[in-house]
Amino acid sequence: MKYKFLILLLLLMTFCQAAEVLMTFERQSGGLTGQYSMLTTDGTLWESSNPVYSNSNYYYMQYLFDRQHVEAGWGTGWLASNVNTEKSLTVTFTEAKYITKIRSYNIMHPGYYNDAHLSTSSNGTNFTQRGDIITGTHYNDVNYYNYYVDIVINDFVKKIRYDFFNITYNGCALLTEMEIYTDANYAIPEPAYLLFLGILIFGIARKMRR
Repeated sequence: MKYKFLILLLLLMTFCQAAEVLMTFERQSGGLTGQYSMLTTDGTLWESSNPVYSNSNYYYMQYLFDRQHVEAGWGTGWLASNVNTEKSLTVTFTEAKYITKIRSYNIMHPGYYNDAHLSTSSNGTNFTQRGDIITGTHYNDVNYYNYYVDIVINDFVKKIRYDFFNITYNGCALLTEMEIYTDANYAIPEPAYLLFLGILIFGIARKMRR
């Protein structure tokens, strides 16, 4: 009995995961007025089908992860101009990362909001739609700027894609905040460790038969 418990404990130790951690980003270049893309210091590429809306120092792409969502948040959210028919935003990592969930804040003001389809890709090419960010009537909430939608992923992701619809402000897509959560300690066990674990379990199993 004690050997069975030991085997179970070893397996749990191998595949257990830590708590969620919010990923942080820092702008390196781009993402300002009239620009379509931004690069963050970790190499992540942020791209929009439309350029940043022109209005002083408002609406920059870096506001997507400034962790601010306030009432009438003109200066704390991203807004794209209405140049092209397609309304999308993509986030491409340098390599696939394990994402637990994506939290989206999509109401900048009672007259500035939109809905979106959220999709992810493990290889950067083939996408799976994960869920929808729907505003409903939450733009009427007193604290509308705190409204968000969580979409659970629990998978490796190379690229994230938003496709916006039901856009209320002159066809201009927006997000006031985007939070990407991961498990900092999540890792696929190294082959050498798995080999060691297999030998150990095999040895315990043989001992149990005696």
